[in-house]
Amino acid sequence: MSFFKTVPVPDRGIDYSLKPHAIDPRAWLILNGFRTKNGTIRSFPGWDTVGAPPLGTPIVGMAEYFRPLTLERMHVVLTGAAAYSLALGSGALTDITGASVLVASPQRPWSTIVFGGQVHIASLDTDGLHTWNGTGNFTKIPGAPTFAFIATLNDYLIGFYERVGSDHYPYSLRWAAEATNDKWIADDTVDAGDFDIRDSPDKGVALYKLGDDLIAYKERTVVPITYIGGNEIFGRRAAVAGVGLIGPYALAAAGDRHIFMGQETFYSYTGGNVVDDSVGDAIRDLVYADLNFDIKEQVRCIFMRDALEIVWFYPSRQNLTGVGCDKAVIYNLKDGTWAGPMSILDYITFAVNFTDASPIKRDILGSKAGYVMGIGSGWYENGAAIERVMESGDHNLQTDAINEQGGKMFWPLSMVFQVNVVNLDFESIIGTWVHFFIGSRLELHDPISWQGPYALDVSGGVQTIRVPVRSTGRWFRIKFFTSTASELALQNYQFEFEWVGGR
Repeated sequence: MSFFKTVPVPDRGIDYSLKPHAIDPRAWLILNGFRTKNGTIRSFPGWDTVGAPPLGTPIVGMAEYFRPLTLERMHVVLTGAAAYSLALGSGALTDITGASVLVASPQRPWSTIVFGGQVHIASLDTDGLHTWNGTGNFTKIPGAPTFAFIATLNDYLIGFYERVGSDHYPYSLRWAAEATNDKWIADDTVDAGDFDIRDSPDKGVALYKLGDDLIAYKERTVVPITYIGGNEIFGRRAAVAGVGLIGPYALAAAGDRHIFMGQETFYSYTGGNVVDDSVGDAIRDLVYADLNFDIKEQVRCIFMRDALEIVWFYPSRQNLTGVGCDKAVIYNLKDGTWAGPMSILDYITFAVNFTDASPIKRDILGSKAGYVMGIGSGWYENGAAIERVMESGDHNLQTDAINEQGGKMFWPLSMVFQVNVVNLDFESIIGTWVHFFIGSRLELHDPISWQGPYALDVSGGVQTIRVPVRSTGRWFRIKFFTSTASELALQNYQFEFEWVGGR
């Protein structure tokens, strides 16, 4: 009898020598509803409603507001035409639109920032800027320009991509006078200013802070903006050409770097004029081959800090509604591993980190139907069972086998094997049943022949389950399926097999 342990096929972008456990996440072709973490495959958490009944219209903006005098955290939820304050304790939504005429959409969402003790919101389709100070309703700032995106740096309010009437200025970057939001015209006593970033014809997309700089992202250009003071106030440095941001909310600010979804792949950027375009090599083809480029601006991203995971929600080619993201991929910063793509029922239209959502719901999603939902409260997708599927890559027993002592085994070419037992090591499980399958084929161009399902009771906590099978071939893979509301954690698997002939 000989034994086989899993090998890293296909490559999923992680250094195998650094893994503390037996399973290498590169060994998986499908991880739908699962995450890779510390060498173990685990269920990705679900989400459920934390707000009032659905608003019936897509949520296209959110903001968190901290009132320093009362130490109170307040939250704003924005649809295309209305603004609400969210009471996380009760989930109540209170309309705070007031007399403001608000217009936004999933394609051109709200940009939100807290500046000067007020929540500021901007949209390319809404005239001017609007603010909320934690009481009453939103109000319009007299004389403020109209921007697609707003941000702050060194106590300056900055806007990118300006609209004046029906004219668009997609290269324009402007700032108000220091510590103001209504002084946008420079004079001897007002240090407002502007300049155009027009060294390339692509339009402005977003502004994100990185270290001491503000990074202006265009469709195919990355431009660091630096505070220099004096009469100039801000200056720009050498840009990264040919790389840009696919949508205004497709970026995660993860400590000292930005990790973002560009027009062709995923990138990591730590400043300067160089980006790392290898971070997404393991997942790039799966995502971009299925991305609906007609509504690519709707990509949404959230950095789940507790788990050190970044989740990108994106619209797939199967999304014929034109609204919301129906697929997601997950990147683990610590391990450098990817999971997904996973299917999403709720059609996500916004995602944001809230620091005080509740003890178990710290990251908030907004949906096409107007639900406000918290991640991490259980294993359902807002009340619906998540169909979780994981499927390994092909394992060639001829080249990857080891014996009982862990020594490498060598077999003649074209040997045919029979797997008799699959050993499965489970860890930290909340009781559930799962369906297990084993697949095999004789040649790589043959279709996979699946056996199963084998119903496994994995409610016994940490355990090893031996599954008797009889599967013949040269390449083998395994698959799991479950739709129960539970956590499934697989740490290792192993084939016991014998050779039965040649081909």
